[in-house]
Amino acid sequence: MLRRHTGRSFFVALALAGTAVVAVQAVTPIVAEAAPRWFDGSIRYSNIINCASIIQGSPYQEFGAGAYVGFYGDPEGSQPSPGTLYYVHVIVAALGNACSGQRTDINFKLPPSTSLAISGSNPVRCYYDNVGQLALSECPQTLPSSAGTYGAGYFRAPSTDSAHAYLWPLPIGRTLEIQIPVISSAAVSGSLLQGAIKMFDGNDNPVLTPDEGVYVFSTDPTIAPSPAGTTFGSTQWPTTVRTETYLYPGSTSGTAYFDLMTTSGGTPVLTDGPITIPPTVAATSSGTTGSRTPRRRCSHIPRTTGACATCPRSGLRCPARFSRS
Repeated sequence: MLRRHTGRSFFVALALAGTAVVAVQAVTPIVAEAAPRWFDGSIRYSNIINCASIIQGSPYQEFGAGAYVGFYGDPEGSQPSPGTLYYVHVIVAALGNACSGQRTDINFKLPPSTSLAISGSNPVRCYYDNVGQLALSECPQTLPSSAGTYGAGYFRAPSTDSAHAYLWPLPIGRTLEIQIPVISSAAVSGSLLQGAIKMFDGNDNPVLTPDEGVYVFSTDPTIAPSPAGTTFGSTQWPTTVRTETYLYPGSTSGTAYFDLMTTSGGTPVLTDGPITIPPTVAATSSGTTGSRTPRRRCSHIPRTTGACATCPRSGLRCPARFSRS
């Protein structure tokens, strides 16, 4: 069973003061802790009529099952990366009391540039209740296409129960997890892993469609935006404006800078750096500087495209840049 962990990304940041120039202060690089874990999407639910309530003559509705999908990764270590094996999973749990009981048919679609990578050393893994792993003979190692039912790119993960159309039994209170090894041939940035989980519950027999954006990190250094910038309205300007950028070194050492420019491609009016970046470290650079109040407001500083952070309405540009050593 792949274990679950939590972790944080590191960033390069610059703060701007509205009135006075003060010294730029560089911050010592911070070592990023490896944090591989599952990244899961939202749960999709089915609804059923509670069986006992029907018998008692006061029927009521409740959740029948819940399903979600996700992938295993370590953003701090830029993993997964193109060409490296990683796992995705589908999880379905029986929550309600259906008179007929519940079974499920699990189907999924991988994101672009991603394919199955099942082998003897990297098998499909199946679990009930997140504890004991089922024997490989009870877990499908060949996943047929289900494109005829759900569309191009879908695969089916059938059970071994031929007497029940290869559906998975899902007794009330039980949780089924299927982990599937995959490989992406190129970087993936938020493209969806999609599920099509058909429920057989004696009620509506719905198809649950959970999804999750998958990230496969380029092995090149990557600069990405952070949502932690300062947001403000048109009637009042803040004293300081903060902008942040995440830097993923991609196992490459180098030097990081943060520049402030007034025009695209112009000469920096302020440079914060350099900070040496070892391959397993992300750095934080921060500082404050003064400038005249921009004539037009910027709803969010910075707005980032690629590696360039820009406030298009005020003309302020705050690109982060990374040089290989």
